[in-house]
Amino acid sequence: MILYALLLWHRRSDEAALEEAPRSGQPRELSASEEQLLVALACSKPPAGYALWTIRLLTSEAIAREYVHKVMPETVRQVLQKTQSNPGK
Repeated sequence: MILYALLLWHRRSDEAALEEAPRSGQPRELSASEEQLLVALACSKPPAGYALWTIRLLTSEAIAREYVHKVMPETVRQVLQKTQSNPGK
């Protein structure tokens, strides 16, 4: 009897997991395509007058090129960290 109850509970939890509503939380700030453009920009040559990309320079250049509508430097840093990109090297 206990085994049957466990199997029934397990089956219900599997079905519930398939029908689960999206979780709450803060939505992503950048789409996947915006992140790709940002990483590609970080891999390109920096603008004239700069030897290396900085996070702030990447942020301002991405906004100027209209790759992103609005983004904070911390978000740019997190995207580059997630992809293991280093604009300074």
